[in-house]
Amino acid sequence: EVTPAEVAALIRDGQQLKARLLTALERFWHAAYAEEYESTRSLMERSVARNE
Repeated sequence: EVTPAEVAALIRDGQQLKARLLTALERFWHAAYAEEYESTRSLMERSVARNE
């Protein structure tokens, strides 16, 4: 849990906010999305190729 003081500090320090956001997105990717993306990638690529 993030305290209000930590949120205020992040807003004042844009670089730290950016770094934390990218870290969170990377964790989400590895935990919830990467495996599904790889298993359906060829299907998505074929779908896009047909619509071009």
